[in-house]
Amino acid sequence: MDVRCPIALHHRRQLWLVALVLLLPVSAAAQPAPPQKAPAADARSRLSAERSGHLPIRPGQWLRLRADLGSIRVVTQDAPTVEYRVLLETEAGPAAAERLQRFHLAAQTTPDGVQITSTVPGREFRGRLWARFEVRVPRACNLELVTQAGNVEIADLDGEIRVSTGGGNVSVGAVRGPARLETRGGHITVRSVSTNLTATTAGGHIRVSSVGGAAVLRSAGGHIAAGQIDGPAEVETGGGNISFSRAGNTVTAVTAGGQIDFGQASGAITARTGGGGIRVLQILAPAQVRTSAGSIQLLQVGAPVRASTEAGGITAFFLPDWKLQEASELFSEQGDIVVYLPRNLPLTIDALVQGAPHPVVIAPDLPLELQYLESGAQGRSLRARGDLNGGGQPLRLRTAGGSIRLQYADTLNPLDDQRFRKQLEELQQQLERQAQQFRRQMELLQQTLEQQPVHRLESLHQHVLYRLRGYVRVSASEQMKKLVSSVRPVYPPTARQSGIQGTVRMEVLIGKDGRVENVKVLGGPSLLIEAAQDAVRQWRYAPTLLGDEPVPVLTTVDVEFRLN
Repeated sequence: MDVRCPIALHHRRQLWLVALVLLLPVSAAAQPAPPQKAPAADARSRLSAERSGHLPIRPGQWLRLRADLGSIRVVTQDAPTVEYRVLLETEAGPAAAERLQRFHLAAQTTPDGVQITSTVPGREFRGRLWARFEVRVPRACNLELVTQAGNVEIADLDGEIRVSTGGGNVSVGAVRGPARLETRGGHITVRSVSTNLTATTAGGHIRVSSVGGAAVLRSAGGHIAAGQIDGPAEVETGGGNISFSRAGNTVTAVTAGGQIDFGQASGAITARTGGGGIRVLQILAPAQVRTSAGSIQLLQVGAPVRASTEAGGITAFFLPDWKLQEASELFSEQGDIVVYLPRNLPLTIDALVQGAPHPVVIAPDLPLELQYLESGAQGRSLRARGDLNGGGQPLRLRTAGGSIRLQYADTLNPLDDQRFRKQLEELQQQLERQAQQFRRQMELLQQTLEQQPVHRLESLHQHVLYRLRGYVRVSASEQMKKLVSSVRPVYPPTARQSGIQGTVRMEVLIGKDGRVENVKVLGGPSLLIEAAQDAVRQWRYAPTLLGDEPVPVLTTVDVEFRLN
């Protein structure tokens, strides 16, 4: 029976003040502890080298750069060439010159452009060797950049972009071609993409100013902020906030627990959050919004809407001079529903407070009838029904633990009218503040990175991720080296007799003291799960240090059961 420990993900904790974290001094006490000690800032303790070269390239061709490690910065030039420069640093010592010499760099022309490849031989080099690529290309060039660890920065470009980094930030200027961006641990910021954009991060924030085509934005736990997206948009985060200034087409926005804010939405909206509120400044196409625990504010409704919340309230302001093409529904299990209606809107109202002694408050000039209904074990329910302006599509309102209030919008008293205008202004100001804040954070990030020596970039990145998440991720091989004691799982007799074998995969959070604090099953045969969990909970590791401070570690553990 073998036991192996690859890496995975665990719980995520989001902090919005990234720039403040980045501006913290990077002292010796704040450095991460790689398997072997990183070089000090003193130039006498480091050895550096530089590699450079250039190759011809034609407009529309590809530059493909693949690196085992290192940050990448790409700028444009007028010359039809690819000019590259690689800055290397390593610890001073007996093997320093060998490490620099064994860093392999190859550049060659290909039928469709230029290919640059760099490799680092042996895992003992990682954590002791740092690299930074500086590349110049024609503006009408396509890019495919892959690095296992490092930040990627790209200036304005007319071609297509594909970026993948194993643990850095991605920053892109104005791009005319499509863009596909992926990082397994950093932030993504994009000025503009004229066509389609796909951006994915395992835990950072995503900021996009504008997209001319379709957009797919996904973060495992960070915030996502977008200016204008003209095409269809799919936005998803595991726990952060989502905000849109303007959506010109259909939008699907899903977050496990954050706030969702929309400015103007010209296309259909689908918004779901597991715990935050939802606010929409303007709805001009059918919308579906749902939250498990927050409130919903629909401030200028100009199209059919279906909204539901389990614990919050719903407020909706319907616009005049339009006609509903289908039914609208507002459902709240525990909160109040407040609806403001224009006088000229043809509607059929159906409002119901289920099984609770809460009222239906109706303005005197609304032609609705009240009726008490028996609803079994829930007690009596109160229902209000009636046609406005000859009747039309239904507006269904339901709540079980709150009240329902209906009135004409032009009868708002000064306090309500002031509150409505204030909500509009606050939402617009908040969207703009978020955009400004994110831009400022990215500027601070860039300034900080430019000021850091090459060998401190990885340390800074680990420091930021720890502050954001509350833990550090360590490679499977390095974490296995820290295993002090392990307990072999007992093969369950029932599983053995039934001939069941396989692998149980678990997310494991290791505390500061090296003890296993949390185990979450990701998959495996059900009869083997309990035995695997019981064994792994007893494992002990040497503490992992970030500088001189012990920190929690996230990994996964595979426990394999084999009958032979």
